[in-house]
This record gives sequence, structure tokens and C-alpha cells, in this order.
Amino acid sequence: MLKTVRLKLLPTVINCLSWSPEGALAVISGEDVVILYPKIPQAGQRVTKQNFYILRANMRKLIIDAMEEEIPPAPAPIYSIGEEQGPGYGKVIAWSPLGLSRYRRSLLAVVSTNYKIYIFEPVGRMSDDMRVVHDLSPMLADYDGLPKGNEEIMEEAWRKRLRARCTGMAWSMACVTEGNRWGESLVALANDYLEIVLFRFSMERVSYDRKEIVGHFVPFTEENVAKYLGKRLTHVSNLQWSPWVHYEDKKYWAFLAYSWNGQIMVSTIIMDMEDLNSPKIAVEGEPFGLFGKAVSQRHPVWSLTFVSEFIGDQIVFAYAVQTRTTIVTFGKDRQIKQTIDFKNDFMEPVSGLAFAPSETPDTVVMQTLTIKGRSQIITCTISADIVSSPISASAIQSPPQDTAEDLTMTEAPTDEELRIQASTWPSVLAEMKQDYMEEYDIPCAAIRGYGLAVSPLGGITAVAASLHPKDSLEYITGNNEKTSILFGITPGSSGSWSRLSFHPDGTMPNPTIIATETILQEAQALGETYSNRIFAVTSAGVAKDFNPGAIQYTEGENVNEFLAKHVLLETTGNAHRYLSSLKLLEKRPLPIPENPYIIGASIITALRAPRHLCEDKQSKRILYSMACVGIMGLYRVPGILELSKEAFKWLDEHTPEDTDFKLELDIIDLRTRDEETPVVDIGNSGFVSKFEKCRICAQGMIWRDLRIAECTNGHRFSRCAMTFLPITEPMATRECGVCRRMVLGSHQEGIIRTGLLEAVWASWEACLHCGGRFWAEDS
Repeated sequence: MLKTVRLKLLPTVINCLSWSPEGALAVISGEDVVILYPKIPQAGQRVTKQNFYILRANMRKLIIDAMEEEIPPAPAPIYSIGEEQGPGYGKVIAWSPLGLSRYRRSLLAVVSTNYKIYIFEPVGRMSDDMRVVHDLSPMLADYDGLPKGNEEIMEEAWRKRLRARCTGMAWSMACVTEGNRWGESLVALANDYLEIVLFRFSMERVSYDRKEIVGHFVPFTEENVAKYLGKRLTHVSNLQWSPWVHYEDKKYWAFLAYSWNGQIMVSTIIMDMEDLNSPKIAVEGEPFGLFGKAVSQRHPVWSLTFVSEFIGDQIVFAYAVQTRTTIVTFGKDRQIKQTIDFKNDFMEPVSGLAFAPSETPDTVVMQTLTIKGRSQIITCTISADIVSSPISASAIQSPPQDTAEDLTMTEAPTDEELRIQASTWPSVLAEMKQDYMEEYDIPCAAIRGYGLAVSPLGGITAVAASLHPKDSLEYITGNNEKTSILFGITPGSSGSWSRLSFHPDGTMPNPTIIATETILQEAQALGETYSNRIFAVTSAGVAKDFNPGAIQYTEGENVNEFLAKHVLLETTGNAHRYLSSLKLLEKRPLPIPENPYIIGASIITALRAPRHLCEDKQSKRILYSMACVGIMGLYRVPGILELSKEAFKWLDEHTPEDTDFKLELDIIDLRTRDEETPVVDIGNSGFVSKFEKCRICAQGMIWRDLRIAECTNGHRFSRCAMTFLPITEPMATRECGVCRRMVLGSHQEGIIRTGLLEAVWASWEACLHCGGRFWAEDS
């Protein structure tokens, strides 16, 4: 299991944890959001006990800037202490799906205590702090459209003031469709005007950070808007999204759940993907209605959550209020199928609510953590008719008593059962408490639980907690603030989410829905059991024969999707990637070698791309380098010599007359002839290209090594691990965070991207060799 991380901080809010698809765990702590980013073992380096880089999404400068901002006093009806005097600490956090940041990484959204909404992006190395890329508050104030309500009692200035205050936020799961492999996701923002505003972020060719408002609605009656506008205790909060459901042609729907005034409500959001570049968003009908509530309107709803996939072909939802936790299931017809309450005696706030997967079919595990460190673990089997769990009922697990009790003797557990029990997070939390009491020689201690989150794959649960003496006063200074982030498995859960699992039938995830960093993090934590599962499935996958004939471009097909489908999304190629990546988890990590299958598939796919993309100079260089790799290193792959020959002939017709490709064509003839006397002898020295020139001296480059480019005068360059072009501009490169390979294609300003160059960079946005995320120096 991952080592416990001890941080010098105390979280300022509950529900303070959020886990990204990259494996980064964010913790809210006052003026910082601390981020634990997975540290992947590197080849040739000794494996360390530290599993994370510790970085920050620093809000300190934002707080200072907010102090200098002159905020005019608001009139009494809409006055807000939080807006005008709030410190600006983090209050709510959420990660985006993969693909919305540079290099197809995740963005982090933060709502602050002064009602601002900021979007952070990763910058530079994996260990570098994140930076603010968007402040959405001004857009909240100025968007078009007036909601229903009494306009006579609300002046325009007041309306903008209330609209700009963000009170809650949630990022939807990715809605993946044919032709859009990264999917679309929406950010739902609740403001102080009792509206919910929907933002869309997209990766565009010109601007990678395009954002726009695609809808807004008021889920309340006119009477409620007039009565509760500006009232602090009636903010819309606890926003959560369900998975997207396909229901008609290219239309999808998802539930957006939220709490308000002690009630839990659901709205249905429709996404029409007919136009992939500009999907249409609509809110269908009135809110789903009241299907859950707290003890009264004055009692809070602590937390809401959805399962990230369908269980028993149903949407599963849960919410926590005082003295109970409730599970609700919905069918794909949007009707409630079952509601079941699980009683408890929790009067204190619930600081964490999350689902975990189970290996039992149609079963899910729900876990609850309170501020006092008490927990409730519920295992539910979801069927088409009922919600029942005869095999495991609701169990309340409180912190262990500080005095020993007589125990009933039972059959001794096996070693494996003891190991699993010791790895569960309640056991890890109890052990941490005992160590604390022994360290300070005190008879009893109290646990404060600040948050709980389940890893993207579902196998690890993270808990933020601190320990304090129970029978004495404690004075905490800033230097003594300590919070532990501990990790364990969920009791009763030993599986992964179905869509992200390595199944015995050969299905497995791909780099567009989960990062390799996350898979390796899970394997590090769960040990041989999980690693052996990956090994078994991927070993069966790599045993399949390579079929180049299956890679065929259809006229009119989206080129980017074609290039991605046969390389990053192809199951056998991913089996090679994940099997190779396991080498980094050995006691002495080994480098991930070049894989002929992956390189061969990428070259054949690029050579089958339409030739009209190769008109510009850079695209011709890529076409040439791919063909050269084919004839020098992969000429035994069926069909690759024919494709290389076609590429050289096309280049011969579309380049100046003083550049010919006779030598390259003769090498192809050599590879295909059975005669003893070769047409040309290249031996181990390779050949000198007339097309590829040295940037320094303009002499021909020697083709004999796939990693190094060298000219006849001895000038040497590394080759791009994706396009095989010489890397002559280090600042125009990206580096893989897993295998450390360098490729061209950073987001450096001034680089013109067209044709095949643009298609390759836009399609292969994760590492071809391991599926890791890229990063680049931001300078």
C-alpha cells in the first residue's frame, strides 16, 4: 500500500480531498491546495519510499490581489461578508476529465471562500506548482440572458453582483462519442442568484483553452427566487454529476444533483453531439423533484455522490444527512427504481462520502467518514427489481476504544485475510491512532476526519485525518499543524471500476480515459495481486498477431480519429504499453524498450494518411522519416515496404528536381529481392539522405539509428520518439512523465502546425510507448 503522507497543515473545510484521472490527489488547506502527484520509479534509480511529489495550486497571490481590489459595499439586501471580507481560501475543488489541459492533462477547479472560481493547470515538470489559467467570476457576472424572477425588485448592478458569486461547482464526467475520443464535459457553477450556469471547455486548434457558457437555468419557482435571493443559508451546494446516458441518435443525458434548503434535487441535462465542434446543451423539464431531504430545512445535507459507472444497468446515487445515509437508484428511463435508508447515529458532519467498486457483479460499496473519524461501510447489490444485500449489511465502524474489551473467540483468520484486513483504511486509521497514543504516552486520543476519496481506478481509498489528545487541552501553533493522508483498501472491495479494469476477456483501458501514471500508482499500492492481473491480461493481448491490413483509411474519415484509433486506442498496442510499463515496478526498474509493434502500427497508420496532408515542408519531412524507419528497422513487417515505396515515389514527384530518392527505392528493392547480388550495400553504416539535411552545416543526414540523427560532418541530434525527426530546438519538445522519452510538439508560440504535422501532434497526445502524460518547460 502507498505510504502515509504527513503534511504540515490542517484542512479548513470538510470534503477536502479530490483524486484526478492522472492520479493526483488534491487537498484543500487554507490559502493553498496541496497536490500529491504520483512519483513513477525511473529506470536505473533505486525505488524510494516516497510515492508522491508534493506541489501546490497556490492561491496566496490571488488572496493578496483580492485584498488590493476595491469592492464597493453592497446594499443590505445582498450584502455578503464572504465576498467583501472573506480570506479567499479554498472551499470546493474538482478535477476535470483528461484532455482539457495542455498535453491532455487535467484541470483543477477551485471555489474560494470569497465566492471566486479559479481554474488551475499543470505547468512544466510533474513536480512544479500549478498556475491559474482562468478566473471565471467575471464571466459569471456578464453572461447574456435573464432568468425568471421579479425584475422590478432587482437592479442590474445587484443582479451582476449576485451572479458573480460562485457558491458551488461540479465537473461532469466525459461524454465520449464516436469521433470525439476525449469526450465533452461540462462545469456546473451555482451562483448567489439561485442560478446554475453550465460552462464548456474545449481543446481548439488555435487556442487550447477555449471556454464558453453553454447554458444556465433557475431550478426554483419565482416565489422562491424572490423570497430567498441573497440568503446565505439557501445557497445551492453539493453539486454532483451522474454518468452520461446515450438515448437517441447523438443525444445524451446526465443528472445534475444538488442540495438546497435542506432538500436534494435533480435536473436533467441534455447534450446533442450532432455538431462535435459545438454541442448543444439544454435543460429538460423541471427539476426532478424532491427525492431526498434532511431532518428539516434547517439541517444540512452533508454530501452527495454518484457511482461513476452503471451498476446493474442503473445509475446509483447516495446522500448523507444526520442519522442516515440513503442510496437511490435510477433506471435509464430516468425513473427512481429504489430508495433505501441506512440508519446510523452520526450527529456530527459527514466529511467524506464515496463509492468503491466490488468484484461481485452488480455490487458497489459505499463508505462514509465523519469529522469524528467514525465510518459506515455499506455493501449493496443492485438488481433490476430491488436493492438488497443479504451477504453484507450496513456496518458502523467507530474508532477503536482505548481500553481493551473481552472478545469472543472465533475461528482464526488466514494469513491472507489478516493481510487484507490490515490493509483496509479503517485498520490503518486505527493503527495510526495507537501509534499516536504510544508516541505521546497518553491514554486516549481523538480522530478528526477531514475528507475521503477513492482513486480513479477504485482500488485505493485516501483519508485525510489528524490526531489530538482526548483528555487534555491542546494548543496548536502553525508549526505543529499536522494532517496525515493515509491510504488503504475499502473493506469488502477488491476490484476496479468495470470500464477501467483489465478483464480476462482482453478488454482494458486506454490512454484517453486513464493515465498510465494512475495504473502504475494502483499497481504500486495493491502489489502483486493487481500487477499479476495486468500481466496476465496484457500477456494474452500481446500474443495476438499484427494485422497491418486492418489499418485502412476511408475517404472522408476524420484523420485525427483515424490516427488515434489504430495507435492509442488499439487494444493490442495498449497491451504492449502496459506490459512494458510494469518493468518500472521491479526492484531494479528497467527502461521501457522500443516496441516494434507500437512503432510499426504508428508508421503504417501515418503512411496510410491521405497525401493532401503532406503538401507543406514539415509534413513531407515526417512522411520521409516514417518511410525511412520502415525500410531500415521494420522492413519485415508485412506491407510496410510497399507503403514506404509509395511514400518515396510521391515525395519524388513533389520535391525539387535536385532531390531524388533513388537510393531509398534501391534499398526497398534490396529488401524484396532474393538474388545474391544486392542492388546497394548499406551494411551497418546506413545511408546518407539527400532529402534530410543537417540544420548546422546543411550536409546529408545518415540513416542508421532510430534514436540518434547524425550528419556526415558529425553533428548529432536526438530523434523524436514519435515522428523520428531530429530534435534541433530543445524548447519545442515534450517529455513523457513515465518513460522519459522526448518528442516534438510543445505548445511553444510561433510554431506553425499544418497538414500531417498537425494531425500527428493532435492525435498522438499521450506517449506512444507507455501511454504516459507529456510535460514541457514553460519558458
